[in-house]
Amino acid sequence: MRDEELELELELELERFFKSLPEIPVPELLTQRVKQRMDTVVRKRRRVTWTKRSLGTAAAGVLLFSGSVMLVPSFAVYAKQIPGVEAAVRWLQSAGEYMGVNHAKLHGYYPVTPYVTTWGEREVSIDHLYLEDDYIHLTVTMKGKDIEDAFRNNRIVNAEVEYSATAPELSEHSVASSSDSSIGYPVESREESQKRYQRQMEDIYVTKIAYHLDPAYVEELRSSKQPRFITIKLEKIKRNKEFKITHKESKVIQVPLGAENFKPARIVKLDQDWNIADKAFQQVYLDNIRIYPTRMLLDVGTRIDGGGRFELNSPNNWEDIQDNIQLTDETGKVYPILSAGINSSMLNGVTRSTWDFIPSIYFDGKPKTMTLHVKKIWMSQYKIADQFTIRMDDQYPKKIHYRGKEVVIAGVSYSNGYLRLRVEPDENGYNPLECTFLTYEPYYLKLQELDGEEKWKQRGLEIFTPETEAIPMTGKQLDEKYTSLSRAGAISWSPEFGYYSKNFDVWELSGKKMPVYDMMIMAPEQQEYRITARRYHEPVVVNQKLKFTVPGVGSADDRVGTVLQPAYMKTVSDLEDDIADKASRLIRKVAGRKVELNGVEEYKGTSYHDITVYSKDNKSYVKLDEKQGTADVHVETSYPDLDPASKRIIEAETGLSEQELALQAQKITRKMTKGSQDVVTLLESKGMRIVQMKGDQITSLYYEVPEDKVNQKAVQAAERAVHHMLGKYVKFEVVRRSMDMYDNGMRDVYRLENKERNVDVSVDYHTGQILDISLSDLYETQTDDTEKMFRQFTDDQVIEAASSDVMKVFGIRLAGYQVCRDEGSSYYTFTKPGHPTIEGYMNRHQKFSDYFLKPFNDTHN
Repeated sequence: MRDEELELELELELERFFKSLPEIPVPELLTQRVKQRMDTVVRKRRRVTWTKRSLGTAAAGVLLFSGSVMLVPSFAVYAKQIPGVEAAVRWLQSAGEYMGVNHAKLHGYYPVTPYVTTWGEREVSIDHLYLEDDYIHLTVTMKGKDIEDAFRNNRIVNAEVEYSATAPELSEHSVASSSDSSIGYPVESREESQKRYQRQMEDIYVTKIAYHLDPAYVEELRSSKQPRFITIKLEKIKRNKEFKITHKESKVIQVPLGAENFKPARIVKLDQDWNIADKAFQQVYLDNIRIYPTRMLLDVGTRIDGGGRFELNSPNNWEDIQDNIQLTDETGKVYPILSAGINSSMLNGVTRSTWDFIPSIYFDGKPKTMTLHVKKIWMSQYKIADQFTIRMDDQYPKKIHYRGKEVVIAGVSYSNGYLRLRVEPDENGYNPLECTFLTYEPYYLKLQELDGEEKWKQRGLEIFTPETEAIPMTGKQLDEKYTSLSRAGAISWSPEFGYYSKNFDVWELSGKKMPVYDMMIMAPEQQEYRITARRYHEPVVVNQKLKFTVPGVGSADDRVGTVLQPAYMKTVSDLEDDIADKASRLIRKVAGRKVELNGVEEYKGTSYHDITVYSKDNKSYVKLDEKQGTADVHVETSYPDLDPASKRIIEAETGLSEQELALQAQKITRKMTKGSQDVVTLLESKGMRIVQMKGDQITSLYYEVPEDKVNQKAVQAAERAVHHMLGKYVKFEVVRRSMDMYDNGMRDVYRLENKERNVDVSVDYHTGQILDISLSDLYETQTDDTEKMFRQFTDDQVIEAASSDVMKVFGIRLAGYQVCRDEGSSYYTFTKPGHPTIEGYMNRHQKFSDYFLKPFNDTHN
């Protein structure tokens, strides 16, 4: 049956069903736009406001209302299974973002039928459960009178009531996404969305669970001879106005996974060049198209002179995305773009992007001719595009030149740590420097010291220069200075430029034409500045159509592979002997053993010659940059296969046996990057780093310490501190060791937590000194009302409130200390020249929930 006939039959069934429905309000869907980068989990909740907490909570659940109801095989039957949920069907029938799942079900692909149960008086359904080669997603729908009451009284929006659904087992096997920036796009127009969201339904709560998974784990699930289930934990939490939990209830359910019905993706090798006229683009190519049953992912490689990346929308507008980029087939059918992401690493100068289109051509038996039409892109380039000089004593207005065009600086000034430029509009009334990133280069380079992964090397930066060495601060101290001078968020991070200070507040951009544009540059106060300028989200007109063919299902084609077994156009036997030997030698050095090689990708141009050689199991690779004579090597291995010398070092430092480490380390990678001869070894457990080594030196640890190996003096010190603050003893269920090496020191602590995870204490691993203590039940989220209270507390009152705690916990008298509060928060800092600094949170009852000890001259705690 053709798609059109299937859709007609579906519409007729829906129409019959709708005639039996009363007119019931439908839910309002808000779109979240959240992109935060977090390399490590920081316990400090500094400057977190009620508004941010509320929005975050809402984004996690309420705003993920989805089309789970509309996409089951028989809607009328399903709706009768859950009285009340059927009211969402009319609203969901036009939810364009779910057309990929709908299309798969039209073709009979629904591996798991909807799972229906109850939770107290609530009705619960699990739907959209799709397991893919490296990804799983499902939706959990809850309906009940208490949910309706919570919506009506805004208790969900204010996080006074919170519903959640989690999948603990899937979480343990999840892996980090390769994208460091990803954005979802609206599939339907604003007018269509407004029509769908003009009414409200306030008794249904839907949340989405989605994880990236290790393909090997998915293969294990799929090949299991016994039916597999996943555990879903449902939870409801109530909080009072001080954000304290006053009620908690939960239910655990087992849902059939349907892994035995899973259909593997088809990976089609394209290797198609895409020529862009802008000279900065050295190479752009369509690499693969990954065809899943519900969606299609197009992999794109980009090489920009000096490094860079491009996006498909401007920074603050993506409404025209469906017009800007279109994927069509030979019949003219359009496959809308659903999202776009950019890979977090740049290897040999190549940045990789992934674009997600729906629905899928997975079920089309005949070969397809696809056309990708791109009108415009927005490019950022790491390489400095231009420089100009600003003198404070010059006469203004003054013309400067940026990339061949004149820019008029109306005036300059310096205040609060920033050089400020007043820029006159261009001939069209816009800021001529809006698509540039301006820096005082020594300060910008200094900030890159904050990047522990040294991604600045990928951007071709040398951060240790005479100018940066002359700055009498570390990168962290520079960050702290500007956080104090300006506000939280003064220093940001972006995939394009690492750590930086914004030239203007992005959220204050209105798109309106201004008589003059204010820009600011983080810099010291001086008479003359050499300002560097880089291209940043600069629009580039492309207007090109790229055609490619996709073989039909079941057809024999060397270009077609799978996630676990990709197709390659070359193998290692096609390489010259010296190159093959070099690849084999390098990967053996990193792996510590011989690795069998197989597939090859090779790209050669006037300014580049890259060769990537993959291991036979496709888990490891070596990337050769033949022009530069450098290489990047990545090896995935297991603890038993780790080289004996590394195992001896790890086991001696942790005190754990080979068997204990093999159980904790779910994933082990070894890397050697260009410009370095050191092999970095990383052991991970449940997505968390437990051991990191550079060469033969351990630089980071975070592992669970067996009870018989824990220093009991550390436990006793933590128990006494908690007893003093809470008036009761708490049993610590989990003890971990957390250690990180820095250029000029280290932090090595026991981390102790109770079963409920509302008590957390850090004790120095070597000295037994308590460094941090966090009692989340005492913590109070800030609101405008609490801000009024805290303004009334005097310094003497705050010091008196903390004195007993600080003496008992840290052994420090607060006599002679000064205290200050971060505006808009309950975060206090106690300082005394030549003595340790103590920081902490206080609630309205003048009880501290958190303390952080920063020893004198310490920069790591």
